[in-house]
Amino acid sequence: MRETNEENSDAAASARGVMRRVASLGGVGDFGTAPGTAASVVCWVPWFVVGLAGWEFLLIVVVAVSVLGFWVCRSLERAGYFKTDMDPSWVVIDEAAGLGVAFIPFAAGGGAAAAVLALIFFRLFDIYKPFPVARAERVGGSRGIMLDDLVAGLMAAAAVWFVLLLASALL
Repeated sequence: MRETNEENSDAAASARGVMRRVASLGGVGDFGTAPGTAASVVCWVPWFVVGLAGWEFLLIVVVAVSVLGFWVCRSLERAGYFKTDMDPSWVVIDEAAGLGVAFIPFAAGGGAAAAVLALIFFRLFDIYKPFPVARAERVGGSRGIMLDDLVAGLMAAAAVWFVLLLASALL
C-alpha cells in the first residue's frame, strides 16, 4: 500500500510540474525581468501565424488557450502554488490568452500594423491596468489572473480598431 501512495504522490507532483510548465509557457514566465512582456513578445509570432488563418480560427484558439489557462491556474491555486489574492509573475499563460484577444483586428484583416499595435496596446493596458482591467484583477485567485489579461486584450483590440478606423478616415 505504501508504494501505491508514493506512486500517487509522485504522479501528482509530476502533474503539478507539467501544469507549472504550461502556466509559465515552458519557463518563459521564469524570465528574470518583465516576464509578462517576455511572454507577450514570444507569443507574438504564433498569434501572427494563427491570425493569418482568419479571425474565426483565431477565436477558437484564443478560447482554447483561455480555458486551458483557467484550468491550469485553478489547479495550481488549489495545489498551493500561490495564494488566492496573488497574480504570480511566473504565470504567463494569461498574457498568451490576452494577446490573442488583442490580435482579433489583425485576424479580421487589419494588416501587420494591427499586429504591432495589438502588442503595444495590450502591454500598456496590462501594465497600467486602467478600469476595467484593475477591476477584473481584483476578482482574485485564478479567475483574476486570467480575467485582467482578457479584459486588457479586449481593450487593446478596441484601441487597435479605433486607430485603424481613424487612419482610414484620415488617409
